[in-house]
Amino acid sequence: MKSLTRLLTALMAAGLILFVAGCEKSTGDHLEDAGDSISKAADKAGDAVGDAVEDAGDSVEDAADKAN
Repeated sequence: MKSLTRLLTALMAAGLILFVAGCEKSTGDHLEDAGDSISKAADKAGDAVGDAVEDAGDSVEDAADKAN
């Protein structure tokens, strides 16, 4: 009886370890997700800077037109 309990405990532990290992994402996937997030953030920042520069240019043109 004691050996049967140990055997069942070992089998359940092994099954749990295999289940958890099978569900885990690989490190490469996490790095790829992080890279995608960084790329999206950089695109948004670039768009925001581009819009700000365009608005500043429009303001300069308006000020130049008013000065003339």
